[in-house]
Amino acid sequence: MNIKRYALAIILAVAPSLSQASLVIDSFSTPQSVKVTSATTANSSTAATMFGDILGGTRTINLNWGTGGTEASVNVAADVANVLDFNQNSRVQSYATIIWDGLAGADLTAGGNNGFALDVIDLDGAIGLTITVTSGANSSAYTMNLASVADIKTQNISFADFTATGADNDANFASVTSITMKLNGTLVSSADVSLDNFVATKINTVPEPSSIAVLALSLIGVAAIRRRVK
Repeated sequence: MNIKRYALAIILAVAPSLSQASLVIDSFSTPQSVKVTSATTANSSTAATMFGDILGGTRTINLNWGTGGTEASVNVAADVANVLDFNQNSRVQSYATIIWDGLAGADLTAGGNNGFALDVIDLDGAIGLTITVTSGANSSAYTMNLASVADIKTQNISFADFTATGADNDANFASVTSITMKLNGTLVSSADVSLDNFVATKINTVPEPSSIAVLALSLIGVAAIRRRVK
């Protein structure tokens, strides 16, 4: 008997229970660009894809001018592939809203997902980040401030940390119709941020005790078979 091959088969059989499921909201690989100035104070753009890199197939970006300076922009997959860049020129304060709609009841909790993960790969200044999840007439939101170099990392946001907005009931994360991300650049002038890889995922990455137990028992079984063969 090929013990190594048998061991590999057992490990591969157990591995799916240890893996981290994820659902891509946006990999930011479909290009898009929106710009506003003091003369053009609001602008909007919608990008569509058939390649599965945007959940629901479309992404809408609304950009609104606040005060100061000359220009603000949101660029996706422009200078750097798979990156969303929110840039504000000197003294500019603005805000951008990114909308993923047409989700038709997407189940963000499939595979045990319990939160969002968003890679913050660059930050200059302070940016407010609000994610709103809508299911039908109900919506829930979570707000945080990205304010220092310590925030340049993967931000894990638990679904449990979202709260109902206004008089709405909590959103049903197992039947989502839209997701909205607001980048608030009005906290300080000239703030910029770069984002990558927005997914729904299982953010508690430590394997469950039951999965560890199954793997341990499998390895013990392999060891026992090996001793018998000898």
